[in-house]
Amino acid sequence: MSLPMLSPLILAFTLAGTAPTPPPVDPAQVPRVDTRDLKKLFQREHHRLAAAFDHKDIDGYMAHYAAGLTFKDFDGSSRDFQAEKAFTKKFMSCVEKVKEHGHKVQRVSATRNEAHVKTLEGWSFEIVDRISMFGQEGKRHTISGEETYDETWVKNGNEWKVRATTVTARKVLVDGKPFKK
Repeated sequence: MSLPMLSPLILAFTLAGTAPTPPPVDPAQVPRVDTRDLKKLFQREHHRLAAAFDHKDIDGYMAHYAAGLTFKDFDGSSRDFQAEKAFTKKFMSCVEKVKEHGHKVQRVSATRNEAHVKTLEGWSFEIVDRISMFGQEGKRHTISGEETYDETWVKNGNEWKVRATTVTARKVLVDGKPFKK
């Protein structure tokens, strides 16, 4: 019976039941992928997200997100998947008319199974404030503005979903006046 020749160091580690720890991965050495097609894909996904929101389709809207979602809002608060779903559903109930709503994917960097995406969202809605978000409950407003997001997308099989979103900038006008909350 012939045994394969092992180096003395590998043999010692094998017999001792330990294996050497691989060296840490240098992020600069992780292969990047061509992001042109990904940028188009993420732009289409954001178009679907806006359409689902505009039609008050909460399940279609949440299909954009991974189950382990972490959403960090501009005020520093965080929401998980279920809390984001509940918040969005409440806000959808306020929207009476969508005047304008869209997303622009600004930048993408990616490896095979993870992408970092910077996205700008703009909107203009006519609402009835049913959740006292912009002042007195029940009052009608026109709200408009834009937000910038840093998103982490993950690929599972052939499907990409958002695992994490951080709102990095926000400008909101309520009835044409700046709103800060």
